Order: sequence, then structure tokens, then C-alpha cells
Amino acid sequence: MAILRLPMQFLALTAWAAPLLAQTFDLAAARRELDALFERPAGQIIGPEQQQRLSEFLKRHEGQDLGPLGYAKALEHYFRREPAAGAAALDTFFAAHPRIENPEHALMAGRIYLVALREGSQAARPDWAALRRHAERAVALYPDLPVVGRVVAPMLAQADDSLAFRMALVRGAMGSAADDAAKDRFLQSLYSPAEANPGARDTVPPVPLRGVGFAPQANGTTPQPLVAGAALPELKLEHRLLAKDDFMLADWRGEVVVLDFFATWCPPCRTGMPLLHKLLEPYGTKVRCAGVTRFYGRGMDFAAGAVLPHGGSAVHDLDRTTEIAVNERFAKAFGIEHPILFTDEATMQQKFGVMSIPTLFVVGKDGRIVGSVLGSGERQLQQLRELLEQALR
Repeated sequence: MAILRLPMQFLALTAWAAPLLAQTFDLAAARRELDALFERPAGQIIGPEQQQRLSEFLKRHEGQDLGPLGYAKALEHYFRREPAAGAAALDTFFAAHPRIENPEHALMAGRIYLVALREGSQAARPDWAALRRHAERAVALYPDLPVVGRVVAPMLAQADDSLAFRMALVRGAMGSAADDAAKDRFLQSLYSPAEANPGARDTVPPVPLRGVGFAPQANGTTPQPLVAGAALPELKLEHRLLAKDDFMLADWRGEVVVLDFFATWCPPCRTGMPLLHKLLEPYGTKVRCAGVTRFYGRGMDFAAGAVLPHGGSAVHDLDRTTEIAVNERFAKAFGIEHPILFTDEATMQQKFGVMSIPTLFVVGKDGRIVGSVLGSGERQLQQLRELLEQALR
């Protein structure tokens, strides 16, 4: 009997594992089938034939966990003109899966969110928590950002929390497959002076630094801006504009200082420049100011005659010499007379905790942080004014 025990155990294990092996095979086959489902001649739109294939695909796999292909259920809602149901199905899918691998299917999912977003905003009582989620995913999935911009433009004024809605759109843009120039134009539209809701300009959120890696803190959290009372770290300098070649922040010890972490490509940074200058003007020499940036390899170039603050030309793949020249023209266009200091990525993130721009720090006469402000609207400038008054007491 002992001789037979091992084969019987093996057979029992095989019988137990067979359904799993079959399921793995079925999912692989389903992926191939779904990828080919909408194949058609170039330039031909999806028609009844492809829609019928999708219905047959879902019927064959009814009751089966499609895993990374679960978004297929949402596509059927799309063809049935049921955007709310499609968005709900996608929400369920993305709760378990990070992405849709097939680019065409991802684009279709973006359309679902876009239509659901438009229709949801027109409801008698919009669900803004859901709309923010749908807005972020619509931007991330649908690569035609000008179309997305036209859909969301009225919502910037309508949203229950304009700041939170903008930040959802910004997060979506960070994950978009659109090129950098398209992302820049989309972000500019969120901060354009022509926006329909002037009151929303009281609070202009910062832009997260995209494509930036950072080392988590010891507790695994994202770096945060320096808190009040922290000593001003050393600012490693790689280049200086509008300052002596040997200038260091230590030269301003004993004075109140504003450090404005910015970039020429950053729409809220540009929006806030005139406001910052207006705020600092009455203080004269009582308050020093320095802009802090780094070599991003891209920017917004303001040649003579470019309209401020967003009428420059987006430029990319810049070497350091060219990027310095872009910053020089930027300073001239915006009337910047204070030093612009180029630091490095590690200093920004690890020493100052800057993960979004603009971030502005007020440094007291004792060389310690009085506080920081994120963003550039009127409300943020009022916060900055209060920090300055505190530092000057």
C-alpha cells in the first residue's frame, strides 16, 4: 500500500491544480482574442461586426474572472451608450489593476470616462468625488488633451472644490501618453487668465514634479516641505543668474528671505510671478528674494513680444547652455531682478522636500524656516504675507 501512496498523492495534486492551469491558459487565449477583437481596415471605425464579437466574447466568458482583461465589460457599456455604467465598471477594474495594456482599449476607456464626466457634471446634484476620479482617468487615458480641455473647462467654475478638481486633472496629465508639449498646453489651460471663474484664481495649486524619482524617507513616506523651525539647509548651487559668481545664501544671514522654487515651464509659477513682485515691493530691502530652479531639460521660452504669463514657446531637450539662455529671457520678460539659483534634484527633494512647484519658503533672520506656501493664487500670497510679517517682528 505504501508503494501506491505516492502516485495517488500525485494524481490528487494534479486533479487539484488542473483547473488553475486551465484558467491560466484560458486567460492567455482570451487576451489574444480580445487584442484582435477590433481588427479592421485602416481608417474604418468600429462597427456592428466588432461590437458583435465583443458581445460574443463576454458571453463565452460570462462568470469568469477576466483579471487584467476585466475592462472588456466596460467597453460593452460604451457601445450601448451607457457611460455611467461603463465608468463604474472601469472604477471596479482599476481598483484591482493599474493599467490597460492595449493602447486602443485604453483610449476607448478614456472616452467612457470623458462622456461620463460630461454627463455627470450636468446632473442636478453632481457627485464631485466621482467626477474628480473620472476627470483624472480621462486625462490619463485619452491622449487628445485639447478635447479633454474643452470638456473640463466649464467644470473648473462649477466644481464644489476647484482646487481639488484641478489637482485631479494635473495628476491625470502626469500619467498621460501625450507628448510633453501637449501636456504643457493642457496645464496652461488650467491656469489661464481667461478661465471662466475668476474667483477660482484665489487658490492656484502647484504642479507636481513629473518624471522625478526620489528616495522615500525612513518611514516610507514622500518628502514634505521643511517645517517651521527647521534650519535652512545648504543650497548646493550649479549656476547663478543675476548674482555674483560666488554668491551663497549664507551671504543673507541675518535678513528675512523668500525662496521661490519654480520652473519656466510651470504654469502656476508664471501666474504667481507678478503677484509675488507686487507683494514684495512695499518691503523694499527688508526682504530678500531668490528664485530656485534646476536644469529640467525643458522650459517656456519668452522671446521678445511673447504674451505673459503663458504666451511663450514650449522648448524641450535643452542642454544647459540653452536652458540658461531660456531662463535669462524669462527673467527679462517677467521683470525679475532677484537672483535665480540653479540647484540639483537631490537638494530640492531631500533637503527642502520640494515635490511640487511653486513652493515658497520664508526664512527668518536666524536662518530658520518660518513657513512655506504651495501654489500661487491670491490666497497663497496672503499666507506668504502673514509669514513675512511674522518673520519681521
